[in-house]
Amino acid sequence: MRKEYMPVTKIQINASRAVAEEFMLRCASVLNPTFFAVVQELMEVLQKDGHIPSVYNVYSKPTNSHTSYGRLANVSLAAHAINTSTIFMECIDRRMPLDQLTMIACLGHDIGKIPRYLKLVDGTYSRIKHARASALVVQDLIGARIPLQQAELIVDAIRFHHENGSGLIWEKVVNADRRAREREEFTIITSGGITK
Repeated sequence: MRKEYMPVTKIQINASRAVAEEFMLRCASVLNPTFFAVVQELMEVLQKDGHIPSVYNVYSKPTNSHTSYGRLANVSLAAHAINTSTIFMECIDRRMPLDQLTMIACLGHDIGKIPRYLKLVDGTYSRIKHARASALVVQDLIGARIPLQQAELIVDAIRFHHENGSGLIWEKVVNADRRAREREEFTIITSGGITK
């Protein structure tokens, strides 16, 4: 089975309009029109509300930039969503329906960190709470556009991306998320600080 390998893309710290447009052009070349429409809507939300730190600050004081958590607080939520999706996209096979579903899950996996969405799930902040909020948002956004069985694969991968989930989409989302975090931190460390 032949996979289309995309060139490794520069890791983003902030998702400017130009970065988002370039990402969407790449998505248009690999996603079918229905999945692309869902990705467009997710990207619109991220462009509007995703310019917040990609890690949730549970502390009242600013985070220390000498810690992994502190460095990752400098990556915007929108940039992290794009980074995670782009890392997955490096080896996407457009003929594989699961790869198309995984793109949606990668882009939407942390959207529940947006404060108005985080309120959808009761309780104090936790990794599980934002994952569940993300799943609710993406499930609502998908609506009836994608067959129920496929939509459930996406939603479950998002809902359990910080838990012991299962399935190929879940595995790919967890792997792309981890690789994005590693590359984001490496980019910040090697750039000598924060890059804009």
